[in-house]
Amino acid sequence: MAVLGLVCAAAVGVCVVFPHGLPLRAVASAFIVAAAISFIQLRHAGLAAAAAVAPIPGLLIAHALGAAGPLTIALCYLPGLGCAMFLAGDITAQIISGVERHEACRDTFVKSGASAAAAIVVAATGLAILSISGGVAALAATIGAGLSAIVIVPLAATLFPFGEDFVTRANRLREWRERMLDPMTAIAEPRWAMSAAGIAVIFAVLGYFGARPVLDAKEYAVFAALLFAAGIVGFGLTWEWRRALALPVILVVLILVGLWGFARVHAANALLPFVQTLGICTVPFLLMAAEAARHLSEDTGAASSFALLRKGPAAILFFTAAIIISIVQFSHAAITAVVVILLIFGCAAALLWLPAIAGALESLFPRKSTLDARYRVR
Repeated sequence: MAVLGLVCAAAVGVCVVFPHGLPLRAVASAFIVAAAISFIQLRHAGLAAAAAVAPIPGLLIAHALGAAGPLTIALCYLPGLGCAMFLAGDITAQIISGVERHEACRDTFVKSGASAAAAIVVAATGLAILSISGGVAALAATIGAGLSAIVIVPLAATLFPFGEDFVTRANRLREWRERMLDPMTAIAEPRWAMSAAGIAVIFAVLGYFGARPVLDAKEYAVFAALLFAAGIVGFGLTWEWRRALALPVILVVLILVGLWGFARVHAANALLPFVQTLGICTVPFLLMAAEAARHLSEDTGAASSFALLRKGPAAILFFTAAIIISIVQFSHAAITAVVVILLIFGCAAALLWLPAIAGALESLFPRKSTLDARYRVR
């Protein structure tokens, strides 16, 4: 309670001291969209509002200190929103399974908070390099929004009631969503995984030839740092190199497709929103990979299917919120179009291509335990 009160008081103080430099209209519109999408996900008004407002205190404080441009303020907010939505979903999942409210919030903060913080670190990696050339405000705002969300959501959830009506409603909603996503779990089967991975390779090749005119040394450095951070953090969260390698592989596809799009629309000075959009996509990537790692056993496909069923609805709704907020916030039509396309590709990657690439790598390089089980080695 004390931490929550201090964070909110600091945000209010910043609004009073710096009333003119803050993009309050942009933040308010982003909050409305995020609250509506969060309510669709959680079906709990208080928790949905907390998830939507959680990134804002850190965002406002960092923005007041650095004054980020209005073009990228929504993209600074979205990584924190992703962490908030996934953490809130974890809390409700534990509550409807019978865990007491305070224990569910504490366990979520301990088990999922570190994964969310790691996702924020990866999302801010490219911005850290760009901060040398003026992106320091976006870096501070992204980190502030993410850390604020990680702290506020579990604390705020301890204040809300979760009655029997909510548990019944949430259980029915979870069962319906899992039935809707169940056909997509076939992507974990080797034949479908190899096919989907081949489609990703085709998009990467098309993006490479389309992106060659706009590549330069600065972009190589930013993208290399982002890929390295995604691979290292992914391995730290999963302790499985195939699943960790799938993260930078799919980011390469998104990078090439995004550069191809920016080359087609001739958008200049679009590197900052491009890197921010890639950072937004890494948040659900890493959180879904961490969820799969919790259930990783002899069968990689079973872990991928479980992560898809449990985290897939949150990922779909998060990307929906990101697309709507980007359309509402951006004034540059060409940049908006490429950002929206990247977010759509990111949603497809989180649900299909990541488990497909992990399954394809498992088929090409099976683990020793899998070989022993397959050929019944004693």
